[in-house]
Amino acid sequence: MADDDLPRLLSDLGATAVGTLLAQHVDDGRGYCRACSLPQAGPSRWPCTLRAAAVAARDLARRAR
Repeated sequence: MADDDLPRLLSDLGATAVGTLLAQHVDDGRGYCRACSLPQAGPSRWPCTLRAAAVAARDLARRAR
């Protein structure tokens, strides 16, 4: 997968999906992603990959307008 494939895929899903990801994948106040911190996997640094891809997807959509 190329670096820009995930943001393009998310952009194709629409603004609601991107907005949901942005709302869920937030800093927990300790520098970790609230949505990606799972007991079996441990915490993920924020911004996580999904947050970064959602921001890129949002930016793609804004440029397309």
